[in-house]
Amino acid sequence: KSIVDAKRLNIDLTKNIVALNFITAYFELLETEKMLVVSKKEVARLESHRVAARNLFNEGVITKNDLLQAEVRLSDAKQRMLTLKNLRAIGASRINNILSRPLNTAIEVEDVPLTAISGDKLPVLEKAWTNAENQRLELGIIDREIKAAELEETVKRSDYFPKLFAQGGYNYAENRYQLQEDNWSIVMGINFNLFSGGSTKAEVSKVRHRKEQLNEQRKKLADDIRLDVEKNYLDIRNAEEKIRVTKDAVAQAEENLRINKVRYEEGIGTATDVLDAITLLTTAETNYYRAAYELRRAEAGFGYSIGTDLVSAYK
Repeated sequence: KSIVDAKRLNIDLTKNIVALNFITAYFELLETEKMLVVSKKEVARLESHRVAARNLFNEGVITKNDLLQAEVRLSDAKQRMLTLKNLRAIGASRINNILSRPLNTAIEVEDVPLTAISGDKLPVLEKAWTNAENQRLELGIIDREIKAAELEETVKRSDYFPKLFAQGGYNYAENRYQLQEDNWSIVMGINFNLFSGGSTKAEVSKVRHRKEQLNEQRKKLADDIRLDVEKNYLDIRNAEEKIRVTKDAVAQAEENLRINKVRYEEGIGTATDVLDAITLLTTAETNYYRAAYELRRAEAGFGYSIGTDLVSAYK
């Protein structure tokens, strides 16, 4: 029964691992889509700047160098956008592969609210460790394997003791010359193996050694789980801090771009200032979305590390 329980928990563990792989792939696809949106915005901003630069060049306000610079930057941005489109296609194929669907099946993903376990919902690290020790399926599996080894040791040790046996029988033979046609018999005895060449001792020693190995494996597994919990816990805190820092940076970068565009169109600023402002805004938006989906993946990893049923948690 202990072995059957361990196998059943192993099935649940496999389900949780598959769920974590799917969730991670899903968030990576969402992140790629956001990066693609940011890239398209960058291309649109550079297109707008190129149009402004061409108009100023035609009016003789700027040199051709500014126009060429804008066209080079635009070409570079379009190449990065193409790369992101390929990454998006690969991410969609990965999702289809996990779902056992044709790789080219169209996928439209929906964003997930950022409300899982971050912020005030995140338990303190010590409580998270306790939850992991109580809920992680790997520990439940190895506990049942240890219990099975203990029971197996009891079975093997029973060979040291004598075996009692009883045997009974009934026989009937129809014979008119026989006084008793039915006969009852019973035999009782004891079987004691005085010498088995040390086979019983060897079997007991082997099972005991395996049990000790399992106990050592459990200690190592518990330490690994604590490390996994702490890593994901710190990843969540780190991503939260990144979001707080980058959230304001996006608005500041947008204002910086607006000011530099006005200055450039008025002939006060330079093309380099505008291009740098576009790059800064793209970087700020990229950092924000990366932090947001880094937080989502860290939340999923943290949920797995403390033994949460991810299928139910993300249903």
